[in-house]
Amino acid sequence: MTLRLLALNKNNLISKSICTYTPSIRTFNIVTKHMNDECIPYQIGVGICIWLNESGAMGEIELIYPIQTSKHNFFEPNSVEKIIGEPIFSVSETDYDNVTVEISQDNFVIWLKSKSEFDLKIISENIYYLFQDNKLVAIGSESYDTIE
Repeated sequence: MTLRLLALNKNNLISKSICTYTPSIRTFNIVTKHMNDECIPYQIGVGICIWLNESGAMGEIELIYPIQTSKHNFFEPNSVEKIIGEPIFSVSETDYDNVTVEISQDNFVIWLKSKSEFDLKIISENIYYLFQDNKLVAIGSESYDTIE
């Protein structure tokens, strides 16, 4: 599945997401305030699932046993548009391959495309979304808790 930016919510943004890493089962997880029993799961790649609410806001993303990479070696060009808000997604055809995660002591980034450039960064409190041509290419956490 490809997640495309449908709209941007700039209201009611005062809520941190819960970002965790569980080393024993190599699972990365981000849960937002939108997660509830009504969210619909979409498998968007091998070992990765995203839950969207009825409006298209992300409730949760979970990545199990991912390929871990060293630093992605990307730089954020000055031309990247930065917006504070929450993306609203539409789901379309399959397009994600080689999902990887880049983890450091302080944060992690889930890369949905093996070679990703981005032109838009949407910042939602302690997580961010990277887009190229309105297609989601990565989701990152500014910090995370380790669950032993």
